[in-house]
Amino acid sequence: MSLFKKLISATAVVVCLALPQKADAGGSAELMAGNRSATLDLKVGIELAPRLQFFTRQLPSVNYDNEVSHFGLISLGCNVWDGLNVLAQVQAIPGVGTAPRLGFEYFKQVGDFGLYGEAVSTVQESPQIELMANVGYRPQLTEDLRLVADLEAITLLSPERGHDYSTQRLRLGLGAGQFEFGPAVNLEEVGGNVGYNIGGSVKVNF
Repeated sequence: MSLFKKLISATAVVVCLALPQKADAGGSAELMAGNRSATLDLKVGIELAPRLQFFTRQLPSVNYDNEVSHFGLISLGCNVWDGLNVLAQVQAIPGVGTAPRLGFEYFKQVGDFGLYGEAVSTVQESPQIELMANVGYRPQLTEDLRLVADLEAITLLSPERGHDYSTQRLRLGLGAGQFEFGPAVNLEEVGGNVGYNIGGSVKVNF
């Protein structure tokens, strides 16, 4: 079995283990295929107790040279105010290692707009700060169809180097029931170089 298939199986196990624990568990799985690579973006969230949430995000990816990469995180969020959580998080990249992080996240739904922000930092002598913003817009077009527009931006900063890494993910399409589909663009900036992956995506919400 290829490494990519193993990663897909592992993320499926996460879903199977997580969902039965709580009836209101939920998440999404998006497959994005572009000119450079294909990526599965799996998100699962579970309410473990009142004001305590578990969340995992797994992003296995494979390019057309059959090179596999993977990024994953797990976090615990404790609600301290309406929409505001304190976060304890661990991120992991194979070959790089794990990085415990602490910080905050905030979510607000305003009509058809969903707004999410996150600020976390590694807990080490040379900290790295991660800033994330996500804006989603989902107005109903007809009884069965809705517009889907999403922009996610992530930036990594450190005191020594300044800007370490940025990525932006843009989605625009249609939604019907649990499914969303349409054009997709992923951008990455590292060391002054900009890379892009342009294609389409299919997403299921559960």
